Amino acid sequence: MEMEIIRDCLGRIVCKVNAADGTVETKYGKIRVLTRVAIGDSYCIERENVVTWVTRESETRFTVKSYPIDPLAA
Repeated sequence: MEMEIIRDCLGRIVCKVNAADGTVETKYGKIRVLTRVAIGDSYCIERENVVTWVTRESETRFTVKSYPIDPLAA
């Protein structure tokens, strides 16, 4: 299974994706999470004051939106 690396707005690796089957793999420390995303659905990852949304557009493509969170805005 060929996985594409996804980076956040700061250039850090957030996950790996496979658009053909919709797999999203995230790792945090020793924890590894695999999930499947349907075409048209999104998956959100929030780490260290950055939110990253990966959306499965088709069987060949994910799109990524990533932005910093203002920690004082809460």
